[in-house]
Amino acid sequence: MIITEQSYCYVQNIKLLVNILYVKLLLYAEEIIGKYQRGVRWGRPIADQIFTVSQIPEKYMEQKTHVRRPFIDFQSAYDTMEKGGTE
Repeated sequence: MIITEQSYCYVQNIKLLVNILYVKLLLYAEEIIGKYQRGVRWGRPIADQIFTVSQIPEKYMEQKTHVRRPFIDFQSAYDTMEKGGTE
């Protein structure tokens, strides 16, 4: 394959448009998701969230009040899904 100057410029323009679209979608997603969603997002490690959740019972014990935490068994929920995939 011979790479000409025209095809090189075309590829560079596509890369530029993809980067612009990526930034716009990222900003839009940040607005929709909100500041509380953690995990696989840039600058929001899940370790911070785990630390916060572990601190809640300690603070309630210091204040001698009760804390209730819901528990969701995600493994059981996903084990009941069909293994054939979604179509």
